[in-house]
Parts: sequence; C-alpha cells; structure tokens
Amino acid sequence: MILDKQVIIDFTTRQMKGDRKILSVERLESMSQGSIEDISKDGLVDICGVKIDTSLPGTLRMLQYLEQIQNPYNFLCDGIPVHISFVNEEQELSKTLVDYFRTLK
Repeated sequence: MILDKQVIIDFTTRQMKGDRKILSVERLESMSQGSIEDISKDGLVDICGVKIDTSLPGTLRMLQYLEQIQNPYNFLCDGIPVHISFVNEEQELSKTLVDYFRTLK
C-alpha cells in the first residue's frame, strides 16, 4: 500500500475501536505543517522501538503503527529527528534522484 497524505488523513480520522478517533483532521494537519526544528525531541517517538504484528491485516497494522508512533510526520530514527512530507505530484524516484544530483554540480 502506498501512503500519501490523504490516505493517512482518511485512515486516522475514521472511527476506530468504537467511538474513538485516532487523530482529528486538525491535529493531523498541524503535525504535517510543523518543522522538525520547532518540535521538542523529547516529544518524539523513536521508530526503532515500534513493533508491528505482521500477522494482522494491513489496516490493523497501520493502526498499531499510528498508535505507537503518535506523530506520523515527525519522529526519531535511532535518535535522529525525521520529518516526512508528501508532494501532490507523482514522479519516478529515479527522475527525482537525477534532478537532485544535477543540482549538486
């Protein structure tokens, strides 16, 4: 499953586990807009500690991940702050990398 911003919004704002919502649209939007420099490292979860039961169906695995990571846009990876963002256009990774490396010349 390819995740983009809309998939995360749709999934996290659906009612799960009874009447409880995982995240509101407003909270999710504020998480996506935040800069990693503005977020306290103490408030981030390290993805290295996230454990997912791979025997569960995909939606439940996603739920497990979101409950553990708490912020799907900002987290730690082996102690290093990470911010994830999505673009609205589709482009092959190889073209993106070529474009990036051309800018380094």
